[in-house]
Amino acid sequence: LVECGQLALDLGLADVLLRLLVDHVHHGGDRDQPPCDPGGLARDDRTGGVRLGPDVLYSLTAVFALSYLTSMLGQSRTLALIALSIGGACNAFAIPLFGGLSDRFGRRLVYGAGAALGLVWMLVFFPLLDSESAFLITCALAGALIIHAMMYGPQAAFIAEQFPTRVRYAGASLAYTLAGVIGGGVAPAIFAALFKVYRSTAAVAIYVVIALLIT
Repeated sequence: LVECGQLALDLGLADVLLRLLVDHVHHGGDRDQPPCDPGGLARDDRTGGVRLGPDVLYSLTAVFALSYLTSMLGQSRTLALIALSIGGACNAFAIPLFGGLSDRFGRRLVYGAGAALGLVWMLVFFPLLDSESAFLITCALAGALIIHAMMYGPQAAFIAEQFPTRVRYAGASLAYTLAGVIGGGVAPAIFAALFKVYRSTAAVAIYVVIALLIT
């Protein structure tokens, strides 16, 4: 888990540098383009915080839960992967669905509903895993990934809409990438550290709750 977190962190930082370079090259030859306002980017870049909750929730489901099921509960890796695959299929179907609903009902409403349901789901997520029932384990992972889709579906449009056209590429890129590094990039390492120290899934669930509340 720690190695996964370090890899995600390195890739995220590399992505930030690449996006900044591309943005510089893209606008470098445009003499009529007004200078970018770094202060404005910094003020609006707080919108990247909306990624924190869904990224941490996804890391919990796709990384920590898989390790927890096989290493701590002694479940077969086949069962864990099948349950995660079913959840992934639900996630893939739900992302465009909730993206479309956000077009109709508003980004904040759909996103907020996902964050609220995520808070509730943390109350039952680990009890469902601990039941050691294949059906309930699948429900736990699929439910978490559907809730993730409620936030991930509207996410790209929501972040882009927070920036004016002139700085939309740079602003959305920084917000999206930096929040990904801070959220999903280090989440696996934090999960591992919390579980190692407290030997309880409650500490892990509290961390996810805090991330969702920030979102």
